[in-house]
Amino acid sequence: MLAGTAIGAIGMAPWQGNLNALVAECSEHTFLQYGKRIDGTMYSCTSMGLKIGSGLGTAIVGWLLNFGGFNGQLKVQSQSCINMLHFMYLWLPMIINILVALLLTQLNVEKANDRLLCDKNQFLHTLIRELLCLCEKLLHRHTAVRSTQGRDNTIGTPFVTAFGNL
Repeated sequence: MLAGTAIGAIGMAPWQGNLNALVAECSEHTFLQYGKRIDGTMYSCTSMGLKIGSGLGTAIVGWLLNFGGFNGQLKVQSQSCINMLHFMYLWLPMIINILVALLLTQLNVEKANDRLLCDKNQFLHTLIRELLCLCEKLLHRHTAVRSTQGRDNTIGTPFVTAFGNL
């Protein structure tokens, strides 16, 4: 049973170590999509979820031990209690870890963030190009007005020519 627990702990270490990074990615996704930073709220919710999960986990252990027939007064527990202990320490963690692994493989937060960032960059790129074209038109209009008034054209080159094609 100890070997199974050790193997399970080694298997859980990568995703538990990356939990904070996942929370940060989810928070970044919210910022990219809605423009609001909620990092503190995300970490508070994570902390609350861990506390609720710890409480539920402790309660479930008690319920399963009761269901298995655990009696603290006995020096040797019944076979059904020993079977429940094997299930609780070997099979239940494996089932939960497989479910968590399946859920995490379906999580595409990083890809979604990359897509949102790309869309945002394209929008900003288009906006800058439109602003430069508008400035160029205004400059040409201003130059045309000055030239019709008989003044020297000393405004300079248009913005798009000066900055190149973005």
